[in-house]
Amino acid sequence: MSTTHTAGPVRHGRPHHRTAQAHRSSWVVPTVLGVIFGAYALFLEQANGVSAGTAALRGLVAAVVMAAVCFLIGRRQRWMQAESQAIAYGVVFGMAMGYLINLSGATLLKSSLLGLAFGGGMVVATFYLSYARRH
Repeated sequence: MSTTHTAGPVRHGRPHHRTAQAHRSSWVVPTVLGVIFGAYALFLEQANGVSAGTAALRGLVAAVVMAAVCFLIGRRQRWMQAESQAIAYGVVFGMAMGYLINLSGATLLKSSLLGLAFGGGMVVATFYLSYARRH
């Protein structure tokens, strides 16, 4: 009897391609969404006649908040049920759209109702995609 064992595949200390790609997308996607959201908020603020400094500050805050919220939801979505995941995405999307519609000059009632409609649509779409992927 031989006491030699066959060793498994040799790892060279580099992360697996999929692991590195998943890690990269965990912060790239929220950052890109935040930058796009903040830039559009900045554009809408300046279109309404707000000074450049104030508009830039509000756009930066909007970008950071959106990126942080998207990053947190993305980190937790693996452990969420389909219903919770759909509600989380719907709330964020509805609030974001309501905020942008309000920045465009719409009334508070109109922006709230449109944000609620967009959020409801996102809940339905996300629930369908999440539920279909799991089952």
